Amino acid sequence: MAGHSKWANVKHRKARQDAKRSQFFDKAIKEITAAVKKGGPGDDNPRLRQAKDKALAINMPRATIERAIHKAADPQVSDHHEIIYEGYGPNGAAIYIEALTDNRNRCVAEVRHVLSRYGGNLGREGCVSHLFNRVGMIELSGVDDANQLLEDVMQAGAEDLQEAGENVFYVQTQPGAFFQVKDSLASGPYRITYADLIMAVVEPMFLPADQYERVQRLVEELEDLSDVRAVYSNVQTASSADSRV
Repeated sequence: MAGHSKWANVKHRKARQDAKRSQFFDKAIKEITAAVKKGGPGDDNPRLRQAKDKALAINMPRATIERAIHKAADPQVSDHHEIIYEGYGPNGAAIYIEALTDNRNRCVAEVRHVLSRYGGNLGREGCVSHLFNRVGMIELSGVDDANQLLEDVMQAGAEDLQEAGENVFYVQTQPGAFFQVKDSLASGPYRITYADLIMAVVEPMFLPADQYERVQRLVEELEDLSDVRAVYSNVQTASSADSRV
């Protein structure tokens, strides 16, 4: 997409998660629990497969994953509520927050507190969601033949392919085609280094570097909350306005 880097904030979040893998075990178990409660403990549950893949990506032992699945299948184990919060941060930045919690009151209080510390606030439902678009995003590395990759991703049902660096490509899918495309690429000669359903920025806000960094600090503090699974902002640095990635 000309004009801005549609994956800029996703790359920021991925890099930060890579650096803090050991701190995400509790969140991974919450994802597994929610997936089992929603679709059961079997391999035919695509959401559970995704939760397991994300847990393995942060080096969670397989035995720990299997124990989490077994525990989540117990009817007496409570489910987690999936909640979306929308609001604003510094300079009117749009903030979109996905939470997974067993205590709504605690979750909203913590989110509101962090936002207020940066001069932000929660907004009404739908106030910023129109600035984002739900898509599947798959990062592939070590790609030797870009032409063959293009053919493979189109046959798999993807809708876009973008080069992100030397032998690194981003594959975009519609949400409903995400698991199909991911499974197809995983069965081929490609190495998947990131795959998730995300909120991609449709209408970015460009800010100077110092103001951009303040928004990123807010995003990071929100992500550190135990009940928050993902945070997105529409902010990018002014220097990225000419990016073609």
